[in-house]
Amino acid sequence: MIALLAFAFNGMGALLPFQLLGIYGKENFALSESQLGLIVVVNALMVVAFQVPVATKTRKLNSLKVLASGAVFYAAGIASMSLGSQALHFALGMSVLTIVELLIAPTFTSFAVNLAPEEIRGRYMSAYWVSWSVSRGIGPALAGQVYDAVSPRAIWYMGGMWNLLAAVIFASLAPSYRRRKQAQQQEKIGENT
Repeated sequence: MIALLAFAFNGMGALLPFQLLGIYGKENFALSESQLGLIVVVNALMVVAFQVPVATKTRKLNSLKVLASGAVFYAAGIASMSLGSQALHFALGMSVLTIVELLIAPTFTSFAVNLAPEEIRGRYMSAYWVSWSVSRGIGPALAGQVYDAVSPRAIWYMGGMWNLLAAVIFASLAPSYRRRKQAQQQEKIGENT
């Protein structure tokens, strides 16, 4: 449940460019729909080109380290959106966010699968997708309030803070996850003897 909370916070920040960059860029910097569309195309092309090689490399790494460091880079990428005023800057920010997305998305999926007992893996994956959906609803709703009440630029700082909170939660899970994995390994050794 704590990992799902971390993933929800991470999603709340990570999804902001997809949900609010259009209105932010158009209202504040007069970016056109075609410019905003090209920014999102950067994400799509990078995912198509790099998803498989990145997932292959990250499979060998410590899941929680990848998740925690990825959330920190998400925070930096989201916060960097506050510095932009031109389509090129937002496209560069999207490139950073896409690299992190390629690290986090498959890592969290495999983390959830490895965490789940085999007989209830489907429940774990369902809970994972529910947390993703919750983050898609709560993030823009809160950010929209901040956009109107505080300042448009503040949404990027808030998104970065959500990602930093996710990083702290992911890092705090490492000791209990390590103990759980050791217990599972000892249980398998006991079954084999």
